[in-house]
Amino acid sequence: NQYSSSQTTSFNPSHHTRGTISDFLDADGSFLAAAHAAEPSLALADFETAIRSGIDDWVTRVPFRSIDSACVSIEACASAYSSRALQAYKGNPENMSIMLLTLFELWVAMDKIVVGQIPLLAEYSPEIPLSLWECLLIRKASALDRLKKLHAYLKARHCQASSHLSAFSFTNDDKSFAARYFYESPKLQSLKVHIEADGQKQRQKKLTELRTLNKRYRDLETRAASLAHEYGVNSRGWEYHKKKRCQKCRVEKEMQSMTIEVHEWPLPERKQEAIVVVFELACPIAFDMWRSMTFHVFVDICTPEKISSTRPFMALPQYDALQQY
Repeated sequence: NQYSSSQTTSFNPSHHTRGTISDFLDADGSFLAAAHAAEPSLALADFETAIRSGIDDWVTRVPFRSIDSACVSIEACASAYSSRALQAYKGNPENMSIMLLTLFELWVAMDKIVVGQIPLLAEYSPEIPLSLWECLLIRKASALDRLKKLHAYLKARHCQASSHLSAFSFTNDDKSFAARYFYESPKLQSLKVHIEADGQKQRQKKLTELRTLNKRYRDLETRAASLAHEYGVNSRGWEYHKKKRCQKCRVEKEMQSMTIEVHEWPLPERKQEAIVVVFELACPIAFDMWRSMTFHVFVDICTPEKISSTRPFMALPQYDALQQY
C-alpha cells in the first residue's frame, strides 16, 4: 500500500491544555498562570467562559468540609485573573466590563459559600455597593441576564444586612463581626483563656527574675560600699586610679550593666480590643478569603485613585508575644 509506513508517529499537540472550571479553580491559580503564559488572550477567554457557564454548578458541588479550600481557590484565581486582565484590557471599556462581570460572579460565588458556613456574615453589609454594578458596558443578552441575577443577589444581601455595620469595622462594643463570632466560638474563647494563662505564667516568671536581680543588686551595692577604690603611684610619683584592677569599680560596673526586659501583657487591656486580636489570630479561613477578595474587588480594582498604603507599626505575625499562637 502506497500509504502504509513501517514507522508510525504519535500526535503530540504543542498547545496548552484547554481548561475546565475545575482546572482553573485550583489552589493557587497556577493553571491559569501557565495557560496565560502559553496563550494569553485564549486563556482569559477560556477562564471567563468557564466561570460564566460553570460557577453556579461548581458552588453547589462544594461540600461543607471543603469550604475553606474552595474559598482559597476562588481568592487566588480571582487575583491571578484580575492582574492579567487589567493589563490585557486596559483602554477597552467593553473588555473591562467583562472582567468586572467575571470578578462579580466569583465574588457572589465566594459570598454564597462563606454565608453558608458563617450565617452571621449575612447580617453585615456585603460591602460592594449596588451602583458599582450599574455602570458596565455589556452587549450580549446572556451577559445582561447574568448581571441581572447577580444584581438581584447583591440587592437581597443588602436588604438582609440588618445591622448596618461593616464586617471590616471593629467597634468598642459587642456588635462587631469579630466580637459576635468570638462569643459564638468555643475555640476562640478557649484560645483567649490559654493566652491569658500563659501571660500570667510569664508575668510570674518575670517577677521571680526581678526579685533575683534586685537581690543581686543589693548584694553588689553592699559589697561596693565595703570597698575602696584602688590607687597606685607611677614612676613620676603621681597617684592614679587603677580602674582595670579596681575591685570597687568592677562591682559598680556590674551594677550599672544589670538589665531586665519588660514583660508586656500579650493582649490589649481593653476587652473588645483583646477579642479582636484573638479573632485575627484564629480568623476563619473562609471569612479571611471573603474579606481579602471583597477588598481586592472594591478597592484594588474599582477605586479610581490609588490609595496610598500605610505601614503598620507592627504586624500581628511579627509580634513576639503572640507568635506561638
